[in-house]
Amino acid sequence: MIIRIKPYHFEINPLGDGGDKREAQIDEALTSAGFNIKDINVSTIGFQYSRWDKIRLFVKYYTNLSDIRREFSRSYGYFRPFREQLRISYYYDHIKHLPFIGESKTLLWSNTYPFLWFIPYLFKYKFGYRVLALPHNIESLVPGQTKDYFSKKNERWLYEELRYLSACDKVYCIALEDEWLLKLTNSNAEFLSYFPVKTLQLDLLKIRERRKYNTINHKEEIPSFLIMGSATNSPTYIGMKEILVFLAQNKAILDTCKFCIAGFGTEILKDFLVHKNAEFLGTVDNQKLEDLLVTCKAAIINQAASTGALTKIQEYLLAGVPIIMNHFSARSYHSREGIKIFRSLEELPGLLAEPAEIAAPVIIDPCIKLIQDIRKLIA
Repeated sequence: MIIRIKPYHFEINPLGDGGDKREAQIDEALTSAGFNIKDINVSTIGFQYSRWDKIRLFVKYYTNLSDIRREFSRSYGYFRPFREQLRISYYYDHIKHLPFIGESKTLLWSNTYPFLWFIPYLFKYKFGYRVLALPHNIESLVPGQTKDYFSKKNERWLYEELRYLSACDKVYCIALEDEWLLKLTNSNAEFLSYFPVKTLQLDLLKIRERRKYNTINHKEEIPSFLIMGSATNSPTYIGMKEILVFLAQNKAILDTCKFCIAGFGTEILKDFLVHKNAEFLGTVDNQKLEDLLVTCKAAIINQAASTGALTKIQEYLLAGVPIIMNHFSARSYHSREGIKIFRSLEELPGLLAEPAEIAAPVIIDPCIKLIQDIRKLIA
């Protein structure tokens, strides 16, 4: 049996946002391999204890958990905010009394969100588990990310995240750049690329076929380009705003191209680009998204520097959609066919005229090594 920290920030949804899709990828691999998975829903643990219970458990486990507090507190000093001291105690109490906790020695932890960074220490040093981490990002380096008792990033937060990841037995990174950084900071890191689940693969290949038909039978007066992303994600918002401001300052591009801006929260960006050839669609359903992917000449991605990798890159390529993107967005994909990369928006007009050639579809299964590693651990 394998224990999994159930995602609370993401859902297991192949049609959701990037984090949801990554969780769906991992879940499909585990299910297909036939593993017995037991989930721990960490999002509800805090509500099961009163304030008095939390203080009582802090006193009860003070000595027993002193080594965990010391490990977890090294980057900030021993006396962390009391809220976190309490949290370690009642999480330990909850996990200790789970009926199945003694039946496994392997933990999968993908939702490595900041306020639970003590999790690998608890499982490894108190319950004797092997901990496999699958972080979506290096959270302390994501623009706009904050920790619950810090208003901005600093080197201590990064240091703490690198320490907890190095405590894990294996770290599977969604981006090559993350793997490189973690390898240099004593983590046993390995690259595990995102790839869509099988049902989504079939849908994307159908879009590819529709694009072929559309190219032959429907000629648009002016080409359309898709700019897709969630404006609630800080690096995405920064990048989308940047490109819309650039387009607003270059009316010649707008007279010869149409731009469809779609994604959750993108309505807040519409004041940055007002033109008849700029259409703000906001959140779109799956059918509308498919239609946009069929009819667009290419997809444009412009994101601020961040960590992790964009799941939509693999999906666009599988659907036969050429991609025009800035170098920060191209994390893990700098050498892929079907992509043209710009370092400055001044290069964009030339790329709009001649996007990359459509790459042949490539089906991969990045999770093979993950499944092999898990089998070795539970053998």
